[in-house]
Amino acid sequence: MTTHDIVPVKTWRSKFEEAVIRSLPSNLDERVAEEWIGDQESLRAVIRQALKRGGQGLKADDTVYPLQVDYGLTIEEAVGRGFYDLVDSDITSENFPTEQIGEANVVLEFLQPNREMIETEEVVHQIGKMNYRSVRPRELFALGEVYPFIQINFPVVALCCPSWQDQNGRCFFPALTGRKSKRCLELYLGNFIWSSNYRFAVVSKSARHLNH
Repeated sequence: MTTHDIVPVKTWRSKFEEAVIRSLPSNLDERVAEEWIGDQESLRAVIRQALKRGGQGLKADDTVYPLQVDYGLTIEEAVGRGFYDLVDSDITSENFPTEQIGEANVVLEFLQPNREMIETEEVVHQIGKMNYRSVRPRELFALGEVYPFIQINFPVVALCCPSWQDQNGRCFFPALTGRKSKRCLELYLGNFIWSSNYRFAVVSKSARHLNH
């Protein structure tokens, strides 16, 4: 029996890191390199900006979801209408207040990440650039009430403004999620890295009634 050397399989990340190293100029000045080493935040910003050249970070789904939203409902009332199996205890009227009143007909759409990793800051930027706004909590909960099984297929997130901040200053956003056959209403950290499995619920800014 012949013994073969085990050759480690390189991951995409290690290959990418090697490609970045090879792309550095051979005559890179040591003093310049030391400046970048000492300013990690600027270095990260430059690299992230360079990686965005692959195109728009989000793409729109073809399906739309018409809804009638009652903005006068408390969060507890809106959530109760959805009959969820699991609800995060921090999803309350105190944490997600509103000054809106009345009812309105809105049409929700979904935006999906175009790549496997995208940060919240870029998602919010792309949503505005595409002439959308993120749905508000009561709009998201109305979606879960009227279309209850969507969240079993993929998580639906509302990057609403303002988000809720805990005592440590961390931002959280509500999301409709599914765990096997269970329908859940959960909170995601604002610094989450989103994959193409997620959908961001939005409404068009061009429709006047959507900005109620």
